[in-house]
Amino acid sequence: MVAKGIVCVEMEAYALYAIANALGKEALTILTISDHIVKHEAMSADDRRTKFEDMFVVLQNIVKEIA
Repeated sequence: MVAKGIVCVEMEAYALYAIANALGKEALTILTISDHIVKHEAMSADDRRTKFEDMFVVLQNIVKEIA
């Protein structure tokens, strides 16, 4: 995958955007990278639940501004 320039993957945003498009709505994703597919390293489920707190704070601030 690296030879083709692919260094990360995302699995859910496509479905979100496809559904939003079908419904005539807008959608937004904020993505974080938890696994390194080249080095075969991955965060534990507990780390993913607890270590992305900053991302959630940013998301909350964005939602407050656009609401």
